[in-house]
Amino acid sequence: MKTIPRLLFGLLGTLLLLASLAGCSGDSASVTLSRIDVTPADPSIASGTSVMFTAIAVFSDNSKKDVTSTVTWTSSSQAVATISSAGLATGVGGGTSTISATLSGVTGSTTLTVSSAALLAISVTPMTTSIATGTTQQFVATGTFSDNTTQDLTTQVTWSSLPTTFATINSAGLATGVAAGTSTITATFGSGPGAVSGTAALTVTTATLSSIQVTPINPRIAKGTTDQFRATGIFSDNTKQDLTSSATWSSSNMAVATIPSTGGLATGVAAGTATITASIGGKSGSTTLTVTSATIVAMEVEPLTPTIALGTSQQFTATGRFSDNTTQDLTTLVAWSSSKTTVATISNATGSNGLATPMAAGTTTITAAWGGASGSTTLTVTTATLQSIDVEPADLTIPAGVQQAFTATGTFSDGTIQDLTTQVTWSSDTPAVATISNAAGTRGVAATVGAGTATITAALGTISGSTSLTVSNVALVSIQVSPPDPSLPQGLTQQFTATGIYADGSPFDLTPVVTWSATDLTGTNVAAISNDPLSSGLATALNPGTATIAAQLGTISSNTAPGISATLTVTSAALVSIAVTPAAPGIAIGTTQQFVATGTYNDSSTHDITQFVTWTSSAPAFAVISNAANQQGLATGVGVGTSTITATLGSVTGSTTLTVTNATLSSITVTPANSTIATKTTVQFTATGNFNNGTTQDLTRLVVWATSNKNIAAISNSSGTKGLATGVAAGVPVTISATFGGKTGTTGLTVATGTLTGITIQSTSFTIAVGGTQQFQAIGNYGTFTQDLTKQVVWNTGDQKIAASNNGLKSRGLVTGVSVGTTTVSATKPATVINGSASITVQ
Repeated sequence: MKTIPRLLFGLLGTLLLLASLAGCSGDSASVTLSRIDVTPADPSIASGTSVMFTAIAVFSDNSKKDVTSTVTWTSSSQAVATISSAGLATGVGGGTSTISATLSGVTGSTTLTVSSAALLAISVTPMTTSIATGTTQQFVATGTFSDNTTQDLTTQVTWSSLPTTFATINSAGLATGVAAGTSTITATFGSGPGAVSGTAALTVTTATLSSIQVTPINPRIAKGTTDQFRATGIFSDNTKQDLTSSATWSSSNMAVATIPSTGGLATGVAAGTATITASIGGKSGSTTLTVTSATIVAMEVEPLTPTIALGTSQQFTATGRFSDNTTQDLTTLVAWSSSKTTVATISNATGSNGLATPMAAGTTTITAAWGGASGSTTLTVTTATLQSIDVEPADLTIPAGVQQAFTATGTFSDGTIQDLTTQVTWSSDTPAVATISNAAGTRGVAATVGAGTATITAALGTISGSTSLTVSNVALVSIQVSPPDPSLPQGLTQQFTATGIYADGSPFDLTPVVTWSATDLTGTNVAAISNDPLSSGLATALNPGTATIAAQLGTISSNTAPGISATLTVTSAALVSIAVTPAAPGIAIGTTQQFVATGTYNDSSTHDITQFVTWTSSAPAFAVISNAANQQGLATGVGVGTSTITATLGSVTGSTTLTVTNATLSSITVTPANSTIATKTTVQFTATGNFNNGTTQDLTRLVVWATSNKNIAAISNSSGTKGLATGVAAGVPVTISATFGGKTGTTGLTVATGTLTGITIQSTSFTIAVGGTQQFQAIGNYGTFTQDLTKQVVWNTGDQKIAASNNGLKSRGLVTGVSVGTTTVSATKPATVINGSASITVQ
């Protein structure tokens, strides 16, 4: 008699659970559970270690819910791995086991491989960091194994802090600053003689929290979508610290936007505005979130038709286009699916949304769906084998106390390349000089420790690539902020760059690590500038007026001579028209065209608004155009025909026509031809495609670059630096090649040991208007050859109040007229006394 009520209660519990899931996914009983995705897909762990699995329920209306704690977990082979009711699997012995998650008759599964690989080392990140008393720092322990794989061991190691008088640390790796001093943070796996440990240094200071900055600044989202906010603390010693996880979050209007007290993820509920606030230690910072009633119109999935090899992975992004002509990144909200899970699976789990894992050679359709809209692309998986790995930047010299991000690009047997930065295992052969992270989010980021040279290596399986990193113990002398004197209308943003000039004259980009400030000169609340490492130096124009944009690192400030700060002018100008360029271009199928949107305002000023407009293509069957971050305005030809490319901002639009042809590539021309450079210097190569219809196209970003001898000259295939060659060592001329569409173009490059004897600035005098700009070019004389050093010298002007120089990475040598007068412009090669100069008159 007691059995029947138990069965009834069990059935009732199941029905309530399903009702809850349906309620979270939609509004009706017609919404059914379609599938369960288990992630990570096909992971491999070492015996004795663990991996946490996640179960995501995907419903018939393309909504999703994390059901990790409610599914029934099973392992097909207990001799290989066991799994807890919470989804934590532990490797027992070598082999494979099917890990399954079942709910209401629906099952999802993946394969777990347990290896006998031995743990060789543990890296603890961040390796060296500083926090204030009373604040916290999350540490991550990453294990490197004998088969060149890595695993996150944060929850499996034993954490300790010595001494605890300065900092304590809990079992999850969260350290708390107790008193001023330095503690050694240790992560240990195992016990006895076989135990493996890794350490990091945590310095606790007496700095007090001065302010909290909440980013993004004044964002807009559609109702039903989310926005991840971050809190950055600015301290009394001019340092900054990520406080996102330790701050208490709140929304001023829960009817408009909700936000949990922890984490910073806000959800738009209804149209209106809400103040999002982060508080800690009696301090708070806030920003305004605007929620609109816009509905989704279309979904874009990128990258378009990628090809990857087995054993690698591909991150996809989903961008939604809304009825108010805005766009949003919906990667974490959409329901991802793969049409052929036997070819590739794709994750819906938090932290890996949109990450595709190949299973077998073939093609599959990757789809992102949300709110009644969906978008898709084709993923091709090949059996190509990895041939080599290039690590960039090549043979770099940087000052102590900074960080450097490295990238790993793999070249495969079919001639394709892939970014493997987040998939390789990174190592440094001299941790006393530099350490490098294998932790998620900072993978490939090296931290300098002391002067010397270290070899930075990236390995995947049996293939590896490396480069040298030299750390110099030179002092920071000044900080220069650029651009020097920009002006922009309310609502737009401006990316500023902080360049550190060191005692040996060498420049280094300090944009992510400096503490930024915006000080009103005229007006009120003129601009806000981000200190979040993800958007550091990005200023938002808020109200009309002028503001000083300054950057500080330690005791060195751009406000102190010989430093250079910038002046940002914000206007109330209104957008009148948009021009889309280039006008009426033609491209071949499979190639791309970057469009630029230039806005003209009612004060006759013009501004590049490429990243602010919403891009559309009238004929997606012929051409598609991107709205994804850092890809805005990039069109790809997919079919023969014409399409109208339109850029819209608010109620203003501009357009042009893009023609896609079936022209075939005849040849590739690589320029400059047969150049000569000195060791440790660079040259930018360009690849121009020549087509059978007589047209040409810039293919620099599409080709695969290669060098015949990496020991003499390296060349980049990384996004943003494609085609940039670096002289490694003097030797016989090398061949630089660019390959695309079955065609290859080549040129020669000689790396010589010439000594720099002088620098000439092309033309000796220039005249520009106030507010105008002039790009200067510096030519280095090495005796037997000359070389363009424009991007490798440090630019200065005699009087920054007349003309301001720019040492930003993308605009080095660009000089802006500030006020009427005449001054000098100089270009100096770092670590030398060699310089050149010219005169500039501002009218």
